[in-house]
Amino acid sequence: SPLPPSPLPPPHAPAPPLPPPRGHVSGVIVYLCCADESEARDLLLSVRLLYDHFNRRARYPVVIFHDFLNASHQAGLRDALGPAAAGTLRLSPLDPSVFSFPSSMSAEEKVALPRAIRGYGMGYRHMCRFFCGPLFSSAALAEYEFIWRLDSDSFLLGAPSADPFLQ
Repeated sequence: SPLPPSPLPPPHAPAPPLPPPRGHVSGVIVYLCCADESEARDLLLSVRLLYDHFNRRARYPVVIFHDFLNASHQAGLRDALGPAAAGTLRLSPLDPSVFSFPSSMSAEEKVALPRAIRGYGMGYRHMCRFFCGPLFSSAALAEYEFIWRLDSDSFLLGAPSADPFLQ
């Protein structure tokens, strides 16, 4: 189902320009989303703030790996960002196998797994696994040297004092 009308605040005034780059940096900004509608709404705000405060000027590629976002969510992201995201935003659907158990696991082993460990459920553990392995073998990131990973609830509330990829 489509996202409800955006409860987002109006775009902020443009941030001051970043210092000029000191050379070519091969960086990409990465998100992994979403488990539900709430995370999809957070993602929309997070990406909008990222562009408002940083990426509208810096123009780094942004790759959103997802297994939940439907066509309506994707259109909502593109509409909210408008021309600012042209050529920088890439939505990369995940193969269902990414969050599957290894084929070598028996049904008994799967059932024996604890539902949560120290409060962290299977979704969180799959996310950790993704960021420790499959992310780095993704064809979508093959050409980049540096990754800035953001969560759907990471909100850039102001312009950074410097380009994180140049630090």
